[in-house]
Order: sequence, then C-alpha cells, then structure tokens
Amino acid sequence: QIKLILSQVRKERQVLMFSATWPEEVRILAQEICTDSDGMPPVFVRIGGDKLAACKDIEQHTVLVDGDEDKYDKLKERL
Repeated sequence: QIKLILSQVRKERQVLMFSATWPEEVRILAQEICTDSDGMPPVFVRIGGDKLAACKDIEQHTVLVDGDEDKYDKLKERL
C-alpha cells in the first residue's frame, strides 16, 4: 500500500518513516523508499535498544464514531 501511494507522489519529496519495531521487511522498505536520488542510504535514528519488541505498557483502544461531530464529542470525552 505504501508503494502504491508513493507511486502517485512527485519524486522530489521528503519522506519520514516511523516504526515501533524495525523488522527486516520494514528496513528493506525504508531503504527502497527513503534512499536519496544520489544513492545515499536513509538516516536511521533509534531510540532505545536493538530488541524487536513493542512496549508492553502501551494500550491501544479503538473508538468507532459517526461523522465529524461525533468524532469531536468522543475526543472531548477522552481528553
């Protein structure tokens, strides 16, 4: 899906890529889409260690909303 989206974007672009984990598939994709036109590899910044594991303390919840007004109301409830 990322490659399909990027095929519709001008080649003169800046790309920032974030990943909670950094498996080989993501590294390969980053190398493909973030390489400079002169062949320079992407800049890689790591926060934390080399271990491929998402933080166990993070909780993710999904909230279904109906339209912008409901979205705003749900956001206010959460804040």
